[in-house]
Amino acid sequence: MRKILLSVLFVAVSVFSFGQIFEMYTPESELVNEGDTVYCSGSAGDLLAGHVYVKNVSPNSQNVYTRKSYVSLLPGVIDAFCWAGSCYTSMVSPNYEIIDAGATATDFSTEYMPQDIVGISVIRYAFFSGHGDSTWFFIKYTSFPTSVGSNDVNRMISNPFPNPSSDNINYYVSDLQGSMTINIHNLTGQVIKTVVVQSTGLLQIEIKDLKAGVYIAEVKSGLRVIKTSRIIVR
Repeated sequence: MRKILLSVLFVAVSVFSFGQIFEMYTPESELVNEGDTVYCSGSAGDLLAGHVYVKNVSPNSQNVYTRKSYVSLLPGVIDAFCWAGSCYTSMVSPNYEIIDAGATATDFSTEYMPQDIVGISVIRYAFFSGHGDSTWFFIKYTSFPTSVGSNDVNRMISNPFPNPSSDNINYYVSDLQGSMTINIHNLTGQVIKTVVVQSTGLLQIEIKDLKAGVYIAEVKSGLRVIKTSRIIVR
């Protein structure tokens, strides 16, 4: 009987300890409890982004991965998440981020591109270290009708994300018609970086070589400017 009681006690302590590895917070320092829902809404023609900070409350450093799963996803929308210095459209981050004991990781973000589709999607995100989920939350996206005129452009290429960023910015290219280039200007109008878009899918642009500040990203299709965005380099 003693062996059984000790085994049950050990399992209970292990489960409790595992559940206390991480805490989640909003950028406004509000605690996000495990299983809570974060809400994000906006125009169906915009990129909707959510941010959650992850704190390691264990006594040891942790190699932390991120996993997503769909609760409900509108057909035709595009979603991604950024973690450990890169952004992914996959279900699990191939890279982990090391979070030291007591430290907080602030670079996690979710990116949702409605593609002018109106409605609601719900996605579950989990942070885990080891063999299972440590903690998770839901994000609920609500996209509203967008203004007429921006639809075609937003179907071709998303807004840049994450923004602000210190390492990379990303675009999602859905429709490549002819030549497309992205020019990054400083505030005096000088072109600092030019990228030629060669295929559809996730496009990553390295910006770690740029000084911290505000820049203008200009997307051109042929000779026509189709999108202009302000980007912030940390």
